[in-house]
Amino acid sequence: MPIDEYASYDGLGLAELVRKGDVTPGELVEAAIARVEKHDTTLNAVVHPLFERARDKAARMQPAEFGAFPGVPFVLKDLMGNLQGVPNTSGSRMLQGSVAAFDAELVKRQERAGLIPIAKTNTPEFGLVPTTEPQLYGPTRNPWNPDHSVGGSSGGSAAAVAAGVVPMGHANDGGGSIRIPASCCGLVGLKPTRGRNPLGPMLGDAMAGLVVEHAVTRTVRDSAALLDATAGPDLGDPYWAPPAERPYLEEIGRPPGQLRIGYWTRGLRGEPLHAECVQATERAAQACADLGHVVEETPPPLDGEALIGSFLDLWAAGLAASVDLATLSTGRTPTPDLLEPLVCLLLEGLQPVHQLLRHRVEDVDHTVFTGLAPRDIVFIDSSHVIRPQGDVVTEYLQILPRLPKGVWVHVHDIASPMDYPASVIVEQMKLWNEQYLLEAFLTHNRDWRI
Repeated sequence: MPIDEYASYDGLGLAELVRKGDVTPGELVEAAIARVEKHDTTLNAVVHPLFERARDKAARMQPAEFGAFPGVPFVLKDLMGNLQGVPNTSGSRMLQGSVAAFDAELVKRQERAGLIPIAKTNTPEFGLVPTTEPQLYGPTRNPWNPDHSVGGSSGGSAAAVAAGVVPMGHANDGGGSIRIPASCCGLVGLKPTRGRNPLGPMLGDAMAGLVVEHAVTRTVRDSAALLDATAGPDLGDPYWAPPAERPYLEEIGRPPGQLRIGYWTRGLRGEPLHAECVQATERAAQACADLGHVVEETPPPLDGEALIGSFLDLWAAGLAASVDLATLSTGRTPTPDLLEPLVCLLLEGLQPVHQLLRHRVEDVDHTVFTGLAPRDIVFIDSSHVIRPQGDVVTEYLQILPRLPKGVWVHVHDIASPMDYPASVIVEQMKLWNEQYLLEAFLTHNRDWRI
C-alpha cells in the first residue's frame, strides 16, 4: 500500500480495507514502518521500535478473530503502556534498560481490538511536564513545525499520529497529557472520566483519579470506537465509571440536544491570556452559539492560588510514588545523575503520599463543580507553545500558572483543532457523559480530517 495513501485513512477506514481483503495487516505494518523511517529522523517520536514483533503479529493475524481495528498499526507511549518483554523506561535514566514483566490490561484490550503496536513513543521523565524533551532521548519535534513543541506528556504519540505514521496512538493524561499534545499537533484528544479505562495490573488508582488512559487520534470516530474497545472495569479496581447507555461510536452524528456551555478567557488568577488564544476560544464559543446552544462567559468560581497549590501537591506526591516504584523495580537509588533537575526539585523534602493531599484537591474540586453545575460543557484556553531544547524547569514553572487543565479530577475533556494552532480545551462538567463531547464535536466538525 503506498505510504501516502495509507496516511489518508483513519483507523476504522484501514480496518475496513482489511476486512474487505483490499489490504493485509502486513501491508499496513510495512506502510507504518516506512513512515517511521521517512519522518522519525526529524521528529524523534519513536524510542523503541517493535518492527519485527509487529511483522510477526501481522503475519499470523486472522482479521475475523479481532475487534474494531484488525491489522491497524498503533503506537504505545513509553509510560504505562506496558508490553511484556519490551523496554519500559518512562523517559527516565533511572529506568534505562528496564523491560516490562507483563502486559498492561489496557494494552491487552487494544490488541484484542486488532491493533498492532509498531513502536513505543517518547515521553518526558515520568510524564511530569507539558513538553516532550527527556534528557534520556532528547526532544520530539512537531510535524507541523519542527521549531514548535509537540506538548506533553504524550508528545511522542501525538507526533507519530500527526505525521501519519499511525492513525491513533496510546496516551494518558493527569494534568493535560492527552489534551495538550492533541492541541499542539492538531489532533483529537479525549480524556475519559476516571474509572472508564483500566490502569491495572500496575495500579488501581493514580493521583486520586487524576490520571486516566486513552489515546490521541486523527478522527473523532476512532476515539469513540477505541473507547468502546477498552472501557470497563478490571479485576481489583477500587472504583469504576458506570457503563455508557450505548456504544460511543453510536454517538457519532447523534444530536446532543441544546447544551449549556460556559467559557472564560482569562487565567486561573484572572491574568490576561494571549490575544490569539482569546480569539480562538471566542470563535469556538460563537460556533456553538450558532448551532443553537446556550453559551455564556463563565468566570471560574474558585481560588486559583489554592487550586494551583493543590495540584502541585498532588503532582509531587504522585511523582514520589513513581520514583518509589522505579526504585523497587530496578534496585537503583534515585540520585541527581539518574533524575532530571525538576524531578529532584519536587522530590526534595517531600513526605510520603497521605490523605491530606487528596482532601485538598477534592475541596477545591467540589467548589468548582458547585459553581459550574449548570453548564454541560466549558471552554478554556489551551495555549502554550514552548520551543524545544529550552530550560524545561524554568519554562515549566513559568507556564504552569497559565495551564487551567487537568485539575478537575472528576471530569473528562477533549482537545480539538477548532482553531489550530490556537486551540481550546473543552471541559465536560457532567460526570460519566463522554458522549456529549463526541456529539458536540462532530456537530461542529462533521467532515474534519488531518
